[in-house]
Amino acid sequence: MKARHKRLGIVIVALAALGLATFLVLNALEGNLSYFFSPTEVADGKAPAN
Repeated sequence: MKARHKRLGIVIVALAALGLATFLVLNALEGNLSYFFSPTEVADGKAPAN
C-alpha cells in the first residue's frame, strides 16, 4: 500500500471516530443540555421553569 493511501485511510478512520464520539456525547447529554433563553422570553413565561 502506498503511503498516500495509508494516510487517506488514517484520515477517514479519524473522521469516523470523531463523528462517533460526537454522536455519543450528544446522545448522552441529550436531556441535560442547557439552552439559552433571552430575558424577554423568561419574563413572558416562554422559558420552562426547570
